[in-house]
Amino acid sequence: MRIAFDGRFLSARYPGIGRYAYNLLRALPAAAPEAEIGVFLGEEDERFPWSRLEGVGRWPLAVPVRGLREQLALPRQLRRRGADVFHSPYFATAWRTPCPLVVTVHDAIGARREYLPPPLARLAFVVSTRLALRAARAVITVSEASRRDLTRRFGTPPEKIAVIPEAAAPELRPPSRESVAELRARRGLPERYALFVGADRPHKNLAGLLRAWAELGAGAWPLVVAGRRDPRFPEARQTARRLGLDARFLGEVPEDDLAALYGGAGLFVLPSLAEGFGLPVLEAMACGTPVVCAAAASLPEVAGEAAAYFDPRSTASMVGTLARVLADAPYRRELAEKGLARAKEFSWTRTAELTWEVYRRLKAPAGR
Repeated sequence: MRIAFDGRFLSARYPGIGRYAYNLLRALPAAAPEAEIGVFLGEEDERFPWSRLEGVGRWPLAVPVRGLREQLALPRQLRRRGADVFHSPYFATAWRTPCPLVVTVHDAIGARREYLPPPLARLAFVVSTRLALRAARAVITVSEASRRDLTRRFGTPPEKIAVIPEAAAPELRPPSRESVAELRARRGLPERYALFVGADRPHKNLAGLLRAWAELGAGAWPLVVAGRRDPRFPEARQTARRLGLDARFLGEVPEDDLAALYGGAGLFVLPSLAEGFGLPVLEAMACGTPVVCAAAASLPEVAGEAAAYFDPRSTASMVGTLARVLADAPYRRELAEKGLARAKEFSWTRTAELTWEVYRRLKAPAGR
């Protein structure tokens, strides 16, 4: 069985999708030893080095994501490679393929006006996602919350959607004291800090977190913000400046620094109003960092009983939960221990095995 995978998303332009695709591709060959896996690749990105992709074929494809060229080139390449199944880890893909299409749609957040304000961007998301969902023989999403959202917003039958969760990368584990000290010295980080990791898009609710942090006052630790800056959404940085907050914006952090960044934090906070999965929650847990997050969308599904929760639409709720956790060291240790155990319940090995089952069902003869 020959699997073709669209690896053009292994790029800093697609940090979340790229991480999903990269870790899945690293685990797939062991989960499907009887399959031949080929990956369409664009330009190599140092964030996702090809040297770690073992057991897969590398098929160059200098075709940009989206556009007419993609609609023509991908089907042609699939025929040329003799693919039995084609997997796109993103909704932007070819809609007419010579073999069954599997598409991973992580969420329907882009369809909501309050989270993707530019009308043309929202229209492009809705149209592309709807076409991909209709074209796909099977759809993968990463949480039950996302499956419900895709069914409600696009009418995709729930039985067509396989829920296959993500996991923290194997490199993300409690770091050594030396690596934490080195990162602190190199990036000028304080000895004790709270951490947010994610893009500064509206649904991440970073501005809401900053307002709550200001209300915490002297009891709050310095807040460190890591993640790619989106110039379309300047509200978070504007809020920090207006409130005079002690917040450090690091921008994108290299993959090799993430374990020390997470593990050096005394607390991780994710205040999102919407999430397809919420991978930073598991990443922080895997590094031994206590987690506080929103009781919204997929986050309780992912974090289970290993996090402290707040209502992300209520500043008072956010402040109350954060104040309690910041003041209670034994509770933070309890959350950290529960988080380590929770993170171990997810693995890319299991994600790859479940993904392989989706491929096999599409290749199985009729009636089986």
